Amino acid sequence: MSPRYTFSPGFVALLDELDVSLAISAHQSGVLYLVGRDAAGAHIEKVRLPSPTGLFVEGPGHLALATGAHIVRLRDAGDCYLPDSLVAAEGLDIHDLAIDLEGRPIFVSTRCNCLATISPERGFELIWKPPFVTTWRAGDKCHVNGLAMVDGRAAYVTLWSRHDRFDAWREHYGEGGLLMDARNEAVVLGDLCLPHSPRCHGGELWLLNSGTGELGIVEGLGGSAPRFVPRAFFAGFPRGLALHGDHAFVGVSRPRPDRLERLPHPERFQNVDLEPGVSVRIIELTSGSCVEWMRVEGEVAEIYDLAVLPGVRRPMARAG
Repeated sequence: MSPRYTFSPGFVALLDELDVSLAISAHQSGVLYLVGRDAAGAHIEKVRLPSPTGLFVEGPGHLALATGAHIVRLRDAGDCYLPDSLVAAEGLDIHDLAIDLEGRPIFVSTRCNCLATISPERGFELIWKPPFVTTWRAGDKCHVNGLAMVDGRAAYVTLWSRHDRFDAWREHYGEGGLLMDARNEAVVLGDLCLPHSPRCHGGELWLLNSGTGELGIVEGLGGSAPRFVPRAFFAGFPRGLALHGDHAFVGVSRPRPDRLERLPHPERFQNVDLEPGVSVRIIELTSGSCVEWMRVEGEVAEIYDLAVLPGVRRPMARAG
């Protein structure tokens, strides 16, 4: 089935006003979308890649992404993003990705239950693992997935459970999701539901509580009783978050039918007419309202991540 793209009336105009384009990874479909605008309206570039997941903008004209076998760093050559470097990362099941102050790729290896980097001398190099995980290479135990950077350093990590046994998170699906501070191993929040995509922006920590369909902030961070405060609700499974100025760009997918009934409040989704396909919602941070949207039908099952490309009008890429 050929993909069908639809946009809210002001979607392209808002991209133009903000002077940004978007990169969107769809891991299950093996597609990286680059969405911008031209004289005719919306411009969409599709790049076929094996299982693209984490995206990170490390500076003007530079985009890093994780695939099933590599970490690719791209640079804007004027009319196209071209590969600048590529390192092997096969078998690590990389989810979120970032670049630190030393220029090292820092990534979540879900299969190895940790944060890690690629070392030229040692290959895979462990940076952090949850303190309750003993044998970190023994397969996905607690589903570490999300990473937030602070001042160029790994800071906050999301996990789906607090277990030290292979596949235990599946048995406790939707229960006891965590936000942890990787700098001191502290549990910041311990009652989340399938959390994803922690991001620091404007002095606040934002994240997606995907199992309840919510975007929100962590209030009281650094205090004795931090809490997750929802700012927006989505009739779907939000995953992939990028923040720019006064707006959040959120990827929203359909909940997987075999897992929907295992969520703590499935009625929140059952009572809403879920839209087909996947979408990107642009949320105004001050009000929590969806101001514009883009929808893709017929090709993509799920979105994994989003990145905002400032100052880019008509993005194109060649990843190989």
